[in-house]
Amino acid sequence: MVQLHVSEETIKTLLEYAKIDLEEYANVIEALYYDLISDPSVTSLSTIKTHLDKARLFLRWLKLNNVKLSQLSMDHLRRYIIYLRLGQGSRRY
Repeated sequence: MVQLHVSEETIKTLLEYAKIDLEEYANVIEALYYDLISDPSVTSLSTIKTHLDKARLFLRWLKLNNVKLSQLSMDHLRRYIIYLRLGQGSRRY
């Protein structure tokens, strides 16, 4: 397995793009980032980036489907899982 080097600059760039791309959902990515860096079991920037990337895809799906965080339900989660199973979640934007 090839491991790519992830720098703090890479993470900061991802967070900046999330602010532009996700608008009102961006605060979730930022909160996740702070949770991850404060977790002593998370020791790799690559792990942090992977979590942020996955969260960003989910939040983008919520945004595209006009789902507000306050409206999030199990039905939305099921629909997102179906979306992933159909291979749509593997696309990079």
